[in-house]
Amino acid sequence: MGKFSKIIAFVLAFLLVFQAGLSGNFSKIYADELEESFEAAEEIAEDRILEKNEGLDIDAEELEPYKEEKETEKTEKEKGKKEADGIEKIEELKEADEIEKAEKIKETDDIIKTETENTEEIEPKTVIDSNVTLHKDTVYKDLYIQSGSLNLNGYKLEVSGNIIHSGGVLNINGGKLFVKGDYRIQRERETNDGVVYERGSGYLNMTNDEDYVCIDGSFIIESNYTNTD
Repeated sequence: MGKFSKIIAFVLAFLLVFQAGLSGNFSKIYADELEESFEAAEEIAEDRILEKNEGLDIDAEELEPYKEEKETEKTEKEKGKKEADGIEKIEELKEADEIEKAEKIKETDDIIKTETENTEEIEPKTVIDSNVTLHKDTVYKDLYIQSGSLNLNGYKLEVSGNIIHSGGVLNINGGKLFVKGDYRIQRERETNDGVVYERGSGYLNMTNDEDYVCIDGSFIIESNYTNTD
């Protein structure tokens, strides 16, 4: 029971006690008025309760936009967090990709450096007139084998120009020979009319299964010896 209802009950009880000491018609009239007052009091109480409930309903309706705003704000925050996480993940992937690319570039540079270190660069015109054995992959521009021997010894020999093999021995010996220009097993001689090629005494030795020779230009043999292949 509410505080207001308790007050009404107390007042009614007091009036009933007071009525008991009154007589006749006066008591009846007063009782009728008292009853009307009680009914009025009940209506007032009910109106107050109704107003209170209606007030609560109005407050709930007024709070609805605020709730929607809070929900929207929460959704936006969650969306922003997901986007931030996505961007962070993309940045991490980009960073990992850049690191991988850098590692590949470094690996390639290391390979090139190693190949360069293992490659013996010689003068544009190289003349062999003694016994020479390769201990690394080697690059020549123009190669003149006049006497002695050139032993590839299992390594790779690249000649970016021509080979003029007038004498001596070229021993592939398990290696690989790549010639971009011509390979002439001939003797070269200069005349007033220009350069001429004559029979020489060069010897090409290819006796192993691993021996490999690749010539992009012309391969000409004019020698006093029968070359072995």
